Amino acid sequence: MPEGALAQPYQQHCQMCHGRGVAGAPRVGSAEAWASRATQGLATLTAHVVQGIAPAMPARGGCLRCDDATLEALVAWMIEASLPTEQRSKEEG
Repeated sequence: MPEGALAQPYQQHCQMCHGRGVAGAPRVGSAEAWASRATQGLATLTAHVVQGIAPAMPARGGCLRCDDATLEALVAWMIEASLPTEQRSKEEG
């Protein structure tokens, strides 16, 4: 679970699907689910959240009060919580 300012938006808007892997959402903690997505890069994954992914994820992940920086931080946290450090480093660069 993210801490600080990310905890509430994660619990309210992300956890329902990403905590369980509902409707094709990559489950936080699943390296298998996040590995191929992480190769797309943080900017692309954040753009997917901002735009939404039909039919399951609404635009902005349903968090209309979240700014782009918060959404990016949430995506970064989900990747960090899901991939081993050495795999994150490889995917990022």
